[in-house]
Amino acid sequence: MKKNILKFSALTAAAVLLFSFAGCDSRKTSSDSSSQTSAQTETSANQASSSVSEKETDIKALHYFDPQSTDPFSGAWHITEGEGSKLENFVFLFDGHGEASIIIDTMGYCGKYSLDNSTDESGNKISTFTTQLMFGLNGTYTYKFSNQNSKVILTNTENQTESTLEKLASFDFIPIPDPEPEIDESILGAWFSDDGEYFYFDKNGIMYQNQYGTMFTYFKYSAKDNVITATYTMQDEITDTYNYSVDGDTLKLNDYEYKRISASELK
Repeated sequence: MKKNILKFSALTAAAVLLFSFAGCDSRKTSSDSSSQTSAQTETSANQASSSVSEKETDIKALHYFDPQSTDPFSGAWHITEGEGSKLENFVFLFDGHGEASIIIDTMGYCGKYSLDNSTDESGNKISTFTTQLMFGLNGTYTYKFSNQNSKVILTNTENQTESTLEKLASFDFIPIPDPEPEIDESILGAWFSDDGEYFYFDKNGIMYQNQYGTMFTYFKYSAKDNVITATYTMQDEITDTYNYSVDGDTLKLNDYEYKRISASELK
């Protein structure tokens, strides 16, 4: 399989059709051998613990919303009426801190949003919501909430078209992994390529990919005999295969090279 830039085209097509060191102190003397051995044992344990923590993360939190945010847009929404209503199966997710995503099944496209307050010539307060997304919602809008902030009507300030959004009571876009998937432990953790692509493999059978900070995909996967089999959903279930090899902190996927990074560096 070629590098997954093809998925970006697939996502766009779907939118058109329907309208994210530690070291030892070398200065110790022989009289310190007992304490040195103890310190080395403790250091090794700490390094092992650190190694585990650096490989693991909550990948759902990379593209989710903050339930504690006071931002009324924080949450997962879909368009039910008006402009963009043909995209009602797409989820617009605002994280409460300026990051936005459009999610289709287990795939997403990354964007930004902001809330602004200004005053017109008559001294009236004007509150606007501005999004930078690939489609569906992109521009500056005035807004009016109702139903305890679970519904909002956006009015585009440029063309005055309206879109009605309703907040989803629950939302999950992580696929359910296969029971007891076969996983090669050498690939577990996060990986990064020089051109800006991230992969993450967790121990439960979920794989995450972020392509150049533009779009992301969650897969269920297995890895054995140097082949990764990964399945995602975008309207239909699609399975990809990758040939891979691991040499220390270098991963090769279909001849593309990735370096191991801490899971905290994922985007």
